[in-house]
This record gives sequence, structure tokens and C-alpha cells, in this order.
Amino acid sequence: MVEGNYNRLKSIVQDMKQSELDYKGPDHKYNSTSQLIRHLSYVDLKWVYRIKGEKIFLNILSKLWSYG
Repeated sequence: MVEGNYNRLKSIVQDMKQSELDYKGPDHKYNSTSQLIRHLSYVDLKWVYRIKGEKIFLNILSKLWSYG
């Protein structure tokens, strides 16, 4: 299910320019698309590890949060 969701999301944003992905609204007060995608990735990753009954490694989280 996670993979299907990300494939769908990827198809939606694949033609967006970087400036569009990073746009935070006219006054820079909203979350950008790239921030929302990163948040979704973080939440899904935590759920996968929780379901597996494993602890998530800090190096995985640091890689995820080092982008953007």
C-alpha cells in the first residue's frame, strides 16, 4: 500500500518544477509541497517500523530530514 501511494504521488508531482515544489504561498507562511512530501515519508516510515516491531535507526531519519 505504501509503495502504491508513493507511485501515485510521484506521478502527480513528477512534472513540477523545483520552484513549484518549494513554493510556500504568497507570504511564505504555508508548507511547501516538498515539506508535505517529506512529512508523509517520515510518517509512513515510522509506521512501517512500528508495524514490524523494530526501532527506526537515527541514521535513516537523519537522511530523510537532510533533504531540503
